Amino acid sequence: MTLQQLFQPVREATFFGDAQVVISGLELDSRRVFPGQAFFAIHGYRQDGHRFIPDALARGALAVVSEAAPAPGSDGRLAAWVQVPNARRALALAAAEFYGHPSEQLQLVGVTGTNGKTTVSFLIASILDAAEKKPALFGTIEYRLVFGEPGGSRPAPNTTPESLDLQRMLRQVVEAAGKSAVMEVSSHSLALERVAGCSFHTAVWTNFSRDHLDFHPTVEDYYAAKAKLFLATEGQPAPQIAVLNADDAHCSAISNQTPARIVRFGIEQPADVTARKWKAGRSGISLTAQTPAGPVELDSLLVGRHNVYNLLAATAAAIGLGATSEQIRQGVRSLRVPGRME
Repeated sequence: MTLQQLFQPVREATFFGDAQVVISGLELDSRRVFPGQAFFAIHGYRQDGHRFIPDALARGALAVVSEAAPAPGSDGRLAAWVQVPNARRALALAAAEFYGHPSEQLQLVGVTGTNGKTTVSFLIASILDAAEKKPALFGTIEYRLVFGEPGGSRPAPNTTPESLDLQRMLRQVVEAAGKSAVMEVSSHSLALERVAGCSFHTAVWTNFSRDHLDFHPTVEDYYAAKAKLFLATEGQPAPQIAVLNADDAHCSAISNQTPARIVRFGIEQPADVTARKWKAGRSGISLTAQTPAGPVELDSLLVGRHNVYNLLAATAAAIGLGATSEQIRQGVRSLRVPGRME
């Protein structure tokens, strides 16, 4: 793939040097650069990637991507330089292009919210596994390229993978005949453009409360980061379905901005998916979920009122993904969430 083809989805990319040079891969860590790759010099919170451009060139990088213009008299080993407005977003969009937009070949589900992301993601993945949709799972606890197979999981360095790693793993899911993927989408990842270039079938917003102000300057910034999952941006369409907590006014507010089809879940306010009868005890939860597809009887090892919401969120998402009532029951009944209270 040529450098120009790679950056086709990136608006306002400016090329210096040979835009037709063929690129063999992408990298943002100079220690992992192989000959023929493009190196993305990203100004991070601990390190400035521009410091490592000489190392990347020494290892064979052909192009550098940066928010800065090249300095006069650049290294003669460099075939091209690409200046972009946002290097993190450019990396995400270029990675999606390089790996052939794998998210478009999957039913991709993104789950965001202050609390409940991990449990809801596991629930949806378990239901999709029961529906024989061969899901992958990416989240706080682990990454699984095939959810239903024992072993094969890897520790998760981030709740949401770095964009380059994410697109690479999604391509692996497609090549392994996977049909779906479920991903926890943190506010950090949205602010850092890690999921730019992903096409989400369904996006879930579990709840919203004050948090992560060590990273986001204000609560408004935190909310705006979460909201990005439900909006169309450069290289990323809005999801087809938005699953929102009807009992949380912050979550419901996005319904006025997203073009996605809205499915609401909740207990107190009118909702598409709700629990008219439910019992949460020490041994688990039993409830009847009222849904547009009819009542669904659920029995879960999860405990606590908060997990009633998590079960309703997962049920709402699963119905939009085409799961039957029996598949939802089976996926919920069989699930144990690692590290989560039962």
